[in-house]
Order: sequence, then structure tokens, then C-alpha cells
Amino acid sequence: MTASIVSFIIQLSVYGFVPKLQSLPGKCLMSLSLSLLATNLFLILSYNTETSRENIMCIIVGIGRHYFILVAFCWMSVLAFDTHWTFHLPHRNQLKTSLKGYHKRTSLFIKYSLYSWLTPAVIVGIAVSIDYTMQSESALKPMYGQVVCGLSQLFAILMWSTIPGCLIMFVNIVFFAKTLQKLNRITGETELANKATFRERFMWCFKLSILLGIAWVIYFISSFVCEIWFQYFSQLFLSCQGLFILSITTLKKSVFESLKRRVFYLRNRGIHRQQSSKRSFQASASMKTLPIF
Repeated sequence: MTASIVSFIIQLSVYGFVPKLQSLPGKCLMSLSLSLLATNLFLILSYNTETSRENIMCIIVGIGRHYFILVAFCWMSVLAFDTHWTFHLPHRNQLKTSLKGYHKRTSLFIKYSLYSWLTPAVIVGIAVSIDYTMQSESALKPMYGQVVCGLSQLFAILMWSTIPGCLIMFVNIVFFAKTLQKLNRITGETELANKATFRERFMWCFKLSILLGIAWVIYFISSFVCEIWFQYFSQLFLSCQGLFILSITTLKKSVFESLKRRVFYLRNRGIHRQQSSKRSFQASASMKTLPIF
């Protein structure tokens, strides 16, 4: 898991350091990586926490795992929707440098954030309420901490994790299919000029969705399969998840070029400030040495 966590930290650091990468899709990607980073951290905690319904730490870790995996799915659906919307409304790209465009993108990111962070909170909140208010041993009760530090009943996993995940993946497939259909219909000269950029964004978004879908299946199966070989396999895959995402989104020539330009800009600005400070100091020293009559 350490490799995956380090990869997410590198990806977030690069995108946070380079303003050019902080576009609307870039911010959504950072949010997805942040939620996956939190998921990995809670997963590590679950492996090192005693499983018990009386262990408060186990309950908290289980709720955290449940919440952040749903957050990751929501951010993936946001990326799929935003990619689809961008292809169907190409005039959005004309607002990149305008003040109106900036406010529109900021407003849209706030809406995306409210959906991605609050929707899982509602689902998990209902699950937690049922877990602690329903007296009978209902199949709806998540039973956090009974078997694992997470959802511990089959029907509860289906209700509170599998069904929401399947719905989101289905919606993603619809958005990707419509986007690909639109992409294949591009014929105009102006649109053809942007086709390569559109296709690149579509491909990394599609790869992320596939990767997250596989991770979700492994996460689901690992709740019931206690075989040592499968636990090793799931840990190996999840350890590589961050590396895969880093290679798809960050280890690219365009990102390296943006990072290099950012470093050169900051270095040149620092040199300019040093020279300005030196000239100001020299001018001040010259004024002090002038004779007074």
C-alpha cells in the first residue's frame, strides 16, 4: 500500500504545484486521488485494528472505508459527466481565460464537490443510523466491526455499497458511450484540431473508470474471502493502483513540460527579486554616503 500512497501524494503535489494543471478536470482528478488516498489509509488501518463491535476505532475505520470508497465513485462519475458535457458543449473551452469563465468553472466545481462529498455522507449516515437505532438483527444493518472493520453483512454490503457502485458505473458507461459516439462524429476543421486533446482526456478518464471498477470488485470480494492468496492479491493490486493512476495522469510529456516551465518561472522570479533587492540596497547605501552641506 505504501507505493500507492506515495504515488497519490506525488500526483497531488505535482498538480498542486503547477497552476496550469488546476483546470476543472484537474481539480476533479485531484479530488478523486485525495479520496482514493484516504481509502488506502483507512484500509491500512483496518488491517491493523482489532475487529470488534465494541472497538470504537474499528467502527470509525469501517465507516471511513465505506465513506471514502463511495466518494471516489462519485468523483469518477463527475469526471465522466464533465468529459461528456465538454464534448457536447465545446463552447465551454472558449471561456478558459475570461473572468466569466473562471467564475463559471468555480461555481461548477463547488456543485461537483457538494455532490461528491455529501451524497456518500447521506448514504453512510443512513447506514450508521440504522446500525445503531434498529434493535432487531435486520439484514439492513451494516454491522460495522462484526466480521471486518467495515460492512459485515452481505445484504447490507449490497444495499449500501454494491448497488450505489453499480448505478454509478452504469451511468459512467452511458456517458462514455455517448462521448465516444460524439468523438467519432467529429468532422469540422475546428473540431478536428481539438479531437486529439478530447480523445486523450476521454482515454485517461475511461482507464481510470475501469481501474476503479476493478478495485471496487476486489474491495467487495475481499469482505468475504479470507484466503491468504486472495488477500495478498488484493493488497498487491491496491498497492499498484496509485502507480497506475500516476502513470495515466502525471507521467506524461505534457505534464513534465508544465512542471519544468513552472520551476523555471519560480527560479527566474527569485533571481529577479534578489537583483531588485540588491539594487535597492545599493541605492540606499549610496544615499547614506552623500556629503551633507
